[in-house]
Amino acid sequence: MLNPAGESQSKRFHIVGIGASAGGLEAFLEFLRALPSHTGMAFVVVQHLEPHYKSQLPEILARATEMPVLKAEEGQKVEADHVYVIPPNTVMVIQNGALHLAPRNCFTSRPSVTTGAGDFETG
Repeated sequence: MLNPAGESQSKRFHIVGIGASAGGLEAFLEFLRALPSHTGMAFVVVQHLEPHYKSQLPEILARATEMPVLKAEEGQKVEADHVYVIPPNTVMVIQNGALHLAPRNCFTSRPSVTTGAGDFETG
């Protein structure tokens, strides 16, 4: 049996979606500071930002946790005990254990993450 990350039962882990508006930075930081570095879960952070805003969110969040904090990239494998930050102006799908990115179209007003279990959006 496969989990939403596309791994077998023996490597099964949860993927946690966390979203906030542009003012949610402090909540992200508090959340990550409160977590142990080995949770057995992966975390996907979605923040609502202007489409062309150059985000420093991965670098800022990395100061709050010992887990690796990465800007999500196309085809990147999702790993437990990692934090993935969606890039601005992007829609992300998690399929077969990997992140897949696409530009957010002009009709979508909020960034989103889609997994086999549903969508995560901020707004």
